[in-house]
Amino acid sequence: MTSSIIPNINPENINTYENYFRGTKALKDNFSDKELKIKSNTREFKSIEKDSGYDEIFLNDESQIFGGITNHISFLYPPKIRGYQNRIGFRYYKEDPLSQKNDIPYFTLVKDQNRKFIILEKGSQIKDINGNSFVIKDIDCFDIILNIIKEKIKSDDDFLTYPNSTCEILGFIYACKSSLENKKNNNIELLHPFFPCPFIKETFIEEETDIDSSKYYLEPILYNDHISLLLFYYKKRRDNFYYRKNIIFDMSSFHYKTILKNDPTFPEDMKSYLIKFPESPIQIGSSCSMWFYASMLFLLKEKIEMPFNKNSLYKIIEKIYDLFDIEKKDIFNSKIIEREKENIDKNMFVSYKLAFRAFIDVDATLAQLYCLKNIGSGKLGEYQKIFIELKNKLNLLKINNIYYSKIFNVKIVSEEEMKYLKSLLSQAEEHFSSIIDNRKKILQKSDKYPQRDLEVSINFFTSSIKELNSQLLEKDEKYSLYSKHKLHKLYFDNSDVFLNIMDN
Repeated sequence: MTSSIIPNINPENINTYENYFRGTKALKDNFSDKELKIKSNTREFKSIEKDSGYDEIFLNDESQIFGGITNHISFLYPPKIRGYQNRIGFRYYKEDPLSQKNDIPYFTLVKDQNRKFIILEKGSQIKDINGNSFVIKDIDCFDIILNIIKEKIKSDDDFLTYPNSTCEILGFIYACKSSLENKKNNNIELLHPFFPCPFIKETFIEEETDIDSSKYYLEPILYNDHISLLLFYYKKRRDNFYYRKNIIFDMSSFHYKTILKNDPTFPEDMKSYLIKFPESPIQIGSSCSMWFYASMLFLLKEKIEMPFNKNSLYKIIEKIYDLFDIEKKDIFNSKIIEREKENIDKNMFVSYKLAFRAFIDVDATLAQLYCLKNIGSGKLGEYQKIFIELKNKLNLLKINNIYYSKIFNVKIVSEEEMKYLKSLLSQAEEHFSSIIDNRKKILQKSDKYPQRDLEVSINFFTSSIKELNSQLLEKDEKYSLYSKHKLHKLYFDNSDVFLNIMDN
C-alpha cells in the first residue's frame, strides 16, 4: 500500500543566498555599470561561478496603488526564475531605484535559514566577483528603512494608514537588529522574528537565548496576517531558579488572545507569566504594522522602565506622531498651518490630530490615559469613526476608479465629481475642527466661547456629513467596488507569504 503522507518539503527551505550571490558584482559603486543596466524592470547579476547569479526585479507604481507595497523595494530571484517560492531576498532603497542615479543608499535582505534572514552588507561571509566582501561598514540600514516607511505614509493623500507587507516589516526588523549591533553596553537583544510556517517544524522554535537577568529580549511575532512584539526577561527566585516573564505589545489583542487559547503554534515559554500592554485594545483599522513600528521605536529609543504605564503608551503614540511627521504636516488645510502644537494632554484634552488617523481608537486610548472624552453632545470617538468610515468609502471609490480606468478604460467617477466629494469631506473636517476648538475653550473656561457656539459647529458638521454620505451611497449602489484586500490578491499571488499584508 502506497503511503499518502505528504513529505515535509517546503520551497522556502531550499533557496539560501550564498549560491546566488557568490562571485557576482556588488551593487555598491556599480550603479552605472553597463552590464547592470536595468532593462524591462530587471537588473541581471551574472556570476563567474557556474549556475550562480541572480535577477533583481523592480516594481512599478501600480504595486503601491493596488498591491500596497512600496516601489522602493525590489525582489531577488535566481536567473530567469520568477516563482514566489524561489525568491532569495529583497533590496531596500532610500530613493526610487528607477531614478537612474549613480548612487542610492540601499541594503539587501537575503534568506539564510528557514524564514530567517541576514543583511548581505552587514553579515555575509561570501566574496564578490573581485574577491572582496559585500559588507559596507558605514551603511545605515535603519535610516534607509525609516525613510521608506515615512515616504509611504507621506504618499497617502487620504491620511489613511497603510497596512504593510511582510517584506517591508522584515526589512524594518533586521535594520533595527543592525543598529543595535553597533551599540555597546546595550541591555536589549533583538531576536529573529517568530515566524511560524505550519509545514516547517523548525519555525515553531524560538531563537535560543542566554538566561541573563540583566537583559531584555525583543521578539517580533509574525503570524496569521498580524504582527505584535514580545518583550521577555528573566527573574531569579530565592531558590536561584530563573523564570521567564513575558509582555506582549499587541494593540488589537489578536495574538494575545490566540496565545491564551493555547494555540499549539506558540511555544510554552511564551505563555508563562504573560501580560499584555496596553491592558485593553486601542487599535482601529488595519494598522498593526504601524503600532509595531512605534512599539519597537519606543523600546529601542527610550529607557525601559517597569512596569509599563500610561506614560509608556503616551510615548508610543508620540513615536507614531514622528512617523507621520505630524508636527510639520497640516491635517486639514493651509488655513491652520500656524495652529499651536497639540499633543495628548493627559489631564484635560486629546489632540484633534488623533481623530483623523485610522490607527487609534480615541475613546479606548483616552480611557487608558484617564482623559476626558466628551466634546459636546457626543464622544470624540463617535465622530472619529464617522470620519474613518467616510474616508474609507472615498478611498475605495478612488482606487476602484483607477482600477476600472486602467483595466477597462471606464471611469466610474469623473475628476470633477471626485473633487466635489473631497470638498465635502474638507468642509466636514473644518466644521469638526471648530467643534474641537470650541470644546477646548469651554474646558478652559473661556467666557468668549459659550456652549451655543459648540452647538452651531455640530449642526454644520452633521449637515456636511449627511451630504457626503448620500453621494457615496449613490456610487456604491451603482458600481461593484473591490476592497483593497481583494485588489491586493488580484495584483499579487495571495499565497506569497512575504507579500501578505499585515492588517489584523
